[in-house]
Amino acid sequence: MVLALFMIGRGSKDYSLQHVGLRSAQEILETRATLEEEDLAQMLAAHNARRARRGEAAVSAEDIELRLMQEEGELQRERDELRRSVDGPAPPPARSDPGSRWAGLD
Repeated sequence: MVLALFMIGRGSKDYSLQHVGLRSAQEILETRATLEEEDLAQMLAAHNARRARRGEAAVSAEDIELRLMQEEGELQRERDELRRSVDGPAPPPARSDPGSRWAGLD
């Protein structure tokens, strides 16, 4: 009986994920991206409304992205500085042996 149901199901060309209430991974990703865009637009609108109440200029998504990239760069520089202070100065680059027949090729 199970085999008969399986064969009937395989013969149906209309059978798809939507018939059992499932969505494809691509549809899920597209839905998530759309929702995130809407969320960001709402948060930016609320942020700009607060800024307007304080008499400050509105900011765009590009302004926020630029500020985040700058802060990320500053954090990376601080991490590098801390790493240098803990590990000491970086060793000089390795040099080839001057007597080597491959000297001067690097």
